[in-house]
Amino acid sequence: WYVLHYFSYSGAICKPRGRIVGGEPTIIENFPHQVSVRINGRHVCGGSIIGKQWIVTAAHCVYGSSVTKTSIKAGISNLIENGTVINAVNIITHEKYDPITTDNDIAVIELEYPLDYDRYVSPVNLPSSDEKYFSGQLATITGWGRFRYIGTLSLQLRRVDVPLVERALCEKLYSDYLISEGMLCAGYVPTGGKDGCQGDSGGPMIINRKLVGIVSWGVGCAAPNRPGVYTRVTLFRNWIKEKSGV
Repeated sequence: WYVLHYFSYSGAICKPRGRIVGGEPTIIENFPHQVSVRINGRHVCGGSIIGKQWIVTAAHCVYGSSVTKTSIKAGISNLIENGTVINAVNIITHEKYDPITTDNDIAVIELEYPLDYDRYVSPVNLPSSDEKYFSGQLATITGWGRFRYIGTLSLQLRRVDVPLVERALCEKLYSDYLISEGMLCAGYVPTGGKDGCQGDSGGPMIINRKLVGIVSWGVGCAAPNRPGVYTRVTLFRNWIKEKSGV
């Protein structure tokens, strides 16, 4: 089910998960909070280090997964590098996560033992629950996503910068889908051309060095009038604290 992990279904409409198209290669030293979330040793999603033993990712990445088959790999620019691999001992998905609408798409993973911080491995800053972000602000998304909608996974970590899109416009563009207050939209409207893509699910959206979004879903990749949709971290800041202590 590793491939199907990136999809949910709403009626007959397919909702692809994840979303890096039009981006550029980067290295882990620039984004040392980025990790690969793995199931049975295979990369399925991105994630972000928030504490020595805690990773935040999207709920759909780990929903229904066995904790004994889940691990993370940190400190790598390329997926084939050794890095630091640590097994999960606990997976907490949001109690109100809805796999149909993808609402409340957030989870935290507790690691078997603490990460050692260095220039390749360190935590991301979290925003306070009352921080505001505005339409047009540029956000940086990173991950090992596909170069285009139908394509192979990028082994090299990539980044892309996209502007936030106001919720009212996003609701209009995605009239067949739920755009809840717990979601953020970002992308180039109407042209498309840059975006995250499959493989980036669960990974970080960063503004001013803070984790403001988690890659959640979208339709197509960098398609016109189809911005990427992200979990709004500020809405879940208290939930993260409650579950992880971070």
